[in-house]
Amino acid sequence: MYNYTIEDYKKAVKAKYEIERQKVNFAYLENPAQGKLRDLCWEKFVEGVSQDDLNVFNDFFGFPFDATKKNFFREQRDKFRPIVSFFKGKTDPANIEAIDLAAILVDFQNRPFNKYRTKGKSEEMVLGDLKEVMPDNFIRDTEVPKNLKESPSYDIKLYNDIPKKKRTPSKLQYIGAAVIVCLIGLIIYLALPEKQCMQWSNDHYEMVDCDLKIEGLGMANKIEILDKSLVNLQKVNVCDTTTCFDKNGQAVIWYAKTANGIDFFNGHGRHPETNGTLRPVTRYILNKYVKK
Repeated sequence: MYNYTIEDYKKAVKAKYEIERQKVNFAYLENPAQGKLRDLCWEKFVEGVSQDDLNVFNDFFGFPFDATKKNFFREQRDKFRPIVSFFKGKTDPANIEAIDLAAILVDFQNRPFNKYRTKGKSEEMVLGDLKEVMPDNFIRDTEVPKNLKESPSYDIKLYNDIPKKKRTPSKLQYIGAAVIVCLIGLIIYLALPEKQCMQWSNDHYEMVDCDLKIEGLGMANKIEILDKSLVNLQKVNVCDTTTCFDKNGQAVIWYAKTANGIDFFNGHGRHPETNGTLRPVTRYILNKYVKK
């Protein structure tokens, strides 16, 4: 079985960062800074995370997450210094908790490290099953499935060390091997998540067929892979009676300036037509653009 190391984990998280820095959170990740990562961290934990993530938070900061203590959390800016250095490729954090928190910030799914280091088990079991049921020289002389060969679990020695026998495999053995390969392919196919897509339509996102032919030009017509953080985003009309702040004074309406003025939305993210970052509304913005 392949031993997934902390170095493997760091490389995987860093690779995910390189992907995420171009996506919805690019404003925080494109040029990472301590304050930006602190704000991104707060948003992710306020939205809701797993118990594993809450444990990482407690281990990293030395206190449990509390959504009512935002001002106290803002004082933890310096804690993000090693993660900034990690994302920029300058140094590696000395403790695993920092890497685990970095994995949360870039939404690396196979986290924390204790979970990541065992993820190759299923592939190793598949190789073991093949060795048990297939003819002695079949695995060595047959091309290894690409998805297994590219896996860190693949060990060429496993195939080369199987002893050759001079006897010719029977037809029944070939049939059995073919059935096993087909079953493995079916299991892998069923395990893959179904691809889902969305498209901006006037003032909201709609679920669409990923193969739908795009009609028209511009971001408004772009077919996008489903983003759960954006799928419920809606453009709203703001007036004098619109509730724009919660009881704690936090903005519940977000905005982005456009060539034609300003657009308001019911959540944060990016403008679906201009790709600009949505910002929390302020009383200054309301006075300037709404209360004329």
